[in-house]
Amino acid sequence: MKELEAKHERWVRSSAALEESHDAAQVPRCAGGGGRDQGQIAAKLEPERAVLEKEVGDLDRLREELDRLKETKAAHQQRETAANAAGREFDLAKREHEKRRDETKNRIDNLHRKIASLRTDIDRETAFSSLRDEGRLEERVTRIARELEWLADRATWSGN
Repeated sequence: MKELEAKHERWVRSSAALEESHDAAQVPRCAGGGGRDQGQIAAKLEPERAVLEKEVGDLDRLREELDRLKETKAAHQQRETAANAAGREFDLAKREHEKRRDETKNRIDNLHRKIASLRTDIDRETAFSSLRDEGRLEERVTRIARELEWLADRATWSGN
């Protein structure tokens, strides 16, 4: 791009010099040799100007391509920034999930240890005490059922 811009500047100067020489050739000079010298300079500069004009023709196309590439680069950087942010968010969510999973696993392990440490054997005295308590419970349940029947019968007698 810089090289083309330098060539463009040379082309502008050559074009300007060529135009000056053409203008000078058009204007009659007092000293007759001046116009001829200008014409010779213009003739020498013409091939260089043609080459530079061809190369400068690509300059506008290259500038448009440069603008398009800059826009593409900016869009790419935006997408890359968004992708990085999404990656960080995913990593954070993953760490949080792993933390909750580990906490749940620890709670389950603690419960298993508690269950494993429970005694499953009882001594003779505890067994008989439980049986006696169970018997008393059955007796109380039977008594409550009889009292409920008595209350229901009494309510029907009082209602008549």
